[in-house]
Amino acid sequence: MERQLDYASYTRKGCGMTMDEIIRSDQEMLTMAQISRVMGMHPSRLNEYAKTGQLMFAVQKSGNRWKVPRRAFLKWMGVEV
Repeated sequence: MERQLDYASYTRKGCGMTMDEIIRSDQEMLTMAQISRVMGMHPSRLNEYAKTGQLMFAVQKSGNRWKVPRRAFLKWMGVEV
């Protein structure tokens, strides 16, 4: 049986972006994997929350992935850009 990754092992791989990296980024849209470190959750949990409408910031479905507008996410986090 294959072991599932938990959030702790996910962060050790260096996945996700820090808040400073998100602020400095010039990307318009962020993926759940990119915001996972700041949110403190595994991307699959964030995807589930997006699917069920439980996230408090704007999300957009693109194919089979959920994306987050960077400016809306930063505004929700209380960062002025």
